[in-house]
Amino acid sequence: MVSVGVPARVAPGGSLAVTITARNTGTTTCTASAVKLAFTGEGTWSGATLTLAAATKTNQIGTFSGTLGASKQIGTYPLWWRAQSTGVPFGPSIAAATEITCSDGAFCNGDERSVNGKCVTGPAPCDDGQACTIDLCDDPSGVCAHQLTGGSCLSCAVKNCNPNCHGAPCGDDGCGGSCGSCAVGQVCSAGACVVADIPGTCSTPLPIVAGADPNVALAPGFYVATGDTTDGFNEAVPTCNSASTAQEKIYQLVVDQQMGLDAQSYDFDTVLHVRTGGCGGATIGCSDDSAPSGAYGSHVAVMLNPGTYYIIVDGFDDHSYGPYHLALRLVAGCLPQCDGKFCGDDGCGGTCGDCGVGQICSAKARCISDPCKPVCQGRQCGSDGCGGICGTCQVGKACEEFSGACKNIAACNNARPVCPTKCASTEYCGSDCVCHRSRDPRPDLVVNKIRLLCDNQGIQAGWSDLYGNALDCQWLDVTGIPSGNYQLRVSLNPSHAFEEASFDNNTATVPVTIP
Repeated sequence: MVSVGVPARVAPGGSLAVTITARNTGTTTCTASAVKLAFTGEGTWSGATLTLAAATKTNQIGTFSGTLGASKQIGTYPLWWRAQSTGVPFGPSIAAATEITCSDGAFCNGDERSVNGKCVTGPAPCDDGQACTIDLCDDPSGVCAHQLTGGSCLSCAVKNCNPNCHGAPCGDDGCGGSCGSCAVGQVCSAGACVVADIPGTCSTPLPIVAGADPNVALAPGFYVATGDTTDGFNEAVPTCNSASTAQEKIYQLVVDQQMGLDAQSYDFDTVLHVRTGGCGGATIGCSDDSAPSGAYGSHVAVMLNPGTYYIIVDGFDDHSYGPYHLALRLVAGCLPQCDGKFCGDDGCGGTCGDCGVGQICSAKARCISDPCKPVCQGRQCGSDGCGGICGTCQVGKACEEFSGACKNIAACNNARPVCPTKCASTEYCGSDCVCHRSRDPRPDLVVNKIRLLCDNQGIQAGWSDLYGNALDCQWLDVTGIPSGNYQLRVSLNPSHAFEEASFDNNTATVPVTIP
């Protein structure tokens, strides 16, 4: 039995009090002069070896304690100890971790950062810069809120925007708000409340097969429907993108036996959802972006029991609409396994897609030329054009996909950042090893309550998601950056706040061309 008491943080150059208790499972008494916990962790710590407080007999619990002196280098540090008896190690290692940081752990008093070896308090995280609001901060949750002191909330939020509905009973007021809502059975179209009864609406869903009766059950097979959401209405909000206000087209599907449904929608940035119990009923499948079909298309695979379902071709946002394809595969008693596959076996006796003339399905379920001749002449790395790579770059270099050359990249230990040049007296060294102004807030500390407390955030392991470039944080401002080829590097979990099996694959580099 071992218990470890290590504070989660310590100030640069500060003292870290550590207490470890362990039961003596040996056959002899452990004496303070003979037994100690020798430090084997990372970093430079003074006094890291822990001494036994008193002699501990067999089956008794002994206490090891000490005070570690921290270095000035901020970052996260794994701490390890192993018991030694007269210098000979025995027993398993004892693990802990701490962070050398200027942060005191409190959210509302500002983010402290190290500036030239001294801890300096950063700006208040909840200051929205608006004179017409009272900024509120909840320290336990790390969430900001803003109360209006007077006037219009919307006009304050959009810097004195004046809402104007021009007599319209519904629709956008020009300031991010609404002019009103329509009665049940009606939808807002161009600022007017209209009855939603055209084909492709909740009251009049489309058949999968054009001209067929949507109430007649479909047989197993492959079906393709085409349409256009431009003249559709926004009646159903997809659960996997609750912020969408895009218009959609709704299809009715009836099955009279258990069926595996593999559905794809594509041609614009679609969101595909499948519901039961009406187009506003329970969601049984929803996809924002997926491969296949890729290119912002969507893919849902669900097992259906006999009944009536509604397949809704939606959009990512109100800028996402237009002509589309809806491709469905219905397989009796079997759910096709085509996630991530563009061709190859679907596990139900069919295929996930057929390759064209002169192509073959690769081991990665992608269609490639047949025969495919790898092209690596003059390339050190990158794709060989046949699903393979021409080589890998050594540590400290990144592959430039355009040329296939290995380029030098600046090394940065995100867990313990060191800037290559000394930061100015008004700057701090960030986790990206770049100097930043000490008075600027860190992006992850400017908390927006509405954005961060939404439902349905996050994805499951093994899945990915794509977001439209109009969404905040999905674009970079390259104003003033010269034209050319660049390497865009993204690091995940740089502070190692989340435990992982390995931190070695947390950085990705992609080529970017600025024309």
